[in-house]
Amino acid sequence: MLPFTLARSSSAARVLVVSHRRRAAHISRCTLYEFEHLITQFDSADVLYPEKPEVNGLSIWKRRVLRRGYQWFGVHPQLRRAKSLVDREYDLVFVCCEDVGDLLGIGPIDAWIGAAKHKVCYVEEMWAADVPRRRHETVLLRRFDHVLLSCAGAVEPLARAIDRPVSFLAPSVDAVGFFPGDPPPARTIDVYWMGRRSPVTHQAFLRLARERGWFYLHDSHAGNKVIDPLEHRALLGNLIKRSKYFVANRAKIDHGETTGQEEIGSRHFEGAAGGAVMIGEPPRCQTFRECFDWSDAVVPMRFHHDRPEEVIAALEEDPRRIARIRADNLRNILRRHDWVFRWEQVLRTVGLPALPQLEERKRHLQELCAQVDAQALAAV
Repeated sequence: MLPFTLARSSSAARVLVVSHRRRAAHISRCTLYEFEHLITQFDSADVLYPEKPEVNGLSIWKRRVLRRGYQWFGVHPQLRRAKSLVDREYDLVFVCCEDVGDLLGIGPIDAWIGAAKHKVCYVEEMWAADVPRRRHETVLLRRFDHVLLSCAGAVEPLARAIDRPVSFLAPSVDAVGFFPGDPPPARTIDVYWMGRRSPVTHQAFLRLARERGWFYLHDSHAGNKVIDPLEHRALLGNLIKRSKYFVANRAKIDHGETTGQEEIGSRHFEGAAGGAVMIGEPPRCQTFRECFDWSDAVVPMRFHHDRPEEVIAALEEDPRRIARIRADNLRNILRRHDWVFRWEQVLRTVGLPALPQLEERKRHLQELCAQVDAQALAAV
């Protein structure tokens, strides 16, 4: 049996968020959990948590059946349990998924999807090449009124496959949590590179750490499970706001599953939100050009670069340029790319008005942006 826990914000909550937070603690999901948490700050929302199921032969068999696109008939204990928790109607049910396969692991969809006037599913990752291969999973998306997708290149193929409206929703970041502050902390980390990396460039940075005493921060283990997703995001923000340079490449740069499709990665929003100077190979796609349309948003550096110090040396010849890059990165994230703007897009999609707490968040972002302007003026 898959138990559920419902965290109520108030008796009048208008949104039900269905979260995988208690089922999957993988580090790659923490950006989604950050979004879910902030929705409860921007709006009046309850959160439904399907718990991690027991692994046994029967549950594995059920999952295999579901993957082949069959329906699970009968009055299942999961269905009874979910109905007892979702005992009222919401204006919106919002489901965050890292991958469309997540829908197979949160119990019978009909148990909670019927509890809303509007039904939206946000899928963080799906590549165009996946759409025909995963038709037995994408069929579950037909239960929703609208699907939001963070891979722009798959929006049209998925819409054709499921015959439902599909829109692009860009990744984002907690711009308040990642904001360096006034005054900002000292940037004592010379280069920060998390996640996928080129062995050539990585070895070059290790050489610079030995020869020049650089503080090069990088992943040193392969464990991907986090203890607390929100604590992890807070730590990441604290590291980036103390980093001079942050390596940010296009999503899945060294992985063949994209079959040439290039997309924005969360790293771009995180690096800019912390005021770091981003270096790397940015994606060559329209969505990146629209979201990061300011000069030097990402300073180009080849993925396999054996002399990365040359890129950094060219930047450090012009301290004014570095200061401008940091300020531009912060301004644009605060004005356009906080999660509050993504939630505003969700509300527009379904025709729901924003609540006062959303407008209060935007006012706070404007105040932080004014701090950036004041710091930039003082530095001239």
